[in-house]
Amino acid sequence: MRVCTDWKDDVIDCVNELGTWSDARGCYMELADPQPPFEHAVWDGRTDGVVYRCTLPNPGTSSWWTVTVWLPTAQPGPAPRELAEQAIAEMQFRAGQIGMSPAVDAPSVVGLPTWLWIADPDEHTVGPITRSATAGAVTVTATGSLEKVVWDMGDGDPVTCDGPGTVYDPAVGGEGSPTCGFTYGRSSANQPGLAYPVTATSHWVVEWAGGGQAGTIRLHLTSTAEVRVAEIQTLVTRG
Repeated sequence: MRVCTDWKDDVIDCVNELGTWSDARGCYMELADPQPPFEHAVWDGRTDGVVYRCTLPNPGTSSWWTVTVWLPTAQPGPAPRELAEQAIAEMQFRAGQIGMSPAVDAPSVVGLPTWLWIADPDEHTVGPITRSATAGAVTVTATGSLEKVVWDMGDGDPVTCDGPGTVYDPAVGGEGSPTCGFTYGRSSANQPGLAYPVTATSHWVVEWAGGGQAGTIRLHLTSTAEVRVAEIQTLVTRG
């Protein structure tokens, strides 16, 4: 993935509404549309080549200024993949907050079904989400979908859930989750901090198309928590 930096060595977008960043010229380049008349000074008497707008940062300020430049040939635009990455950046994906029942800050119990879900569902955490990026005449549209969430409960095999899970309903009592759950088989008494480290990793699939190309980009985002698990001892008395 290309990384672009300005004259201060700050990382900037390689493609935005101003055009495509040129490292050689230190500005965003965009084909002038329409092209200026040949009487314009930028042509300097020439009738071949092309004219670009070159938009530069104004040192010491937050403003920009634009000049026109002549080039002998048209410059290649950003690859569709670059525009897809620009669209993904605008999606602002984030790892979803962990939802559990019993709650994360309350002890789970050995043998009691634990429900698992994403506690802050929106387009940035569970999707679907669509964004587009444009440079010149090329527009790339990308759509991100949550493929699965893999839960590592810190005890045993990971749990893979096809979606964000189901919020616990107290009306079901001690029944297990219909979509995403786990049951601890032993307490966390022997774990560091007396708790199991829990991670929820969201696996995204982003499909993009535009500029005569298409592709798939995968992303993985993780949230973490620590969960205490208690073991209830049953006392049986004999008469």
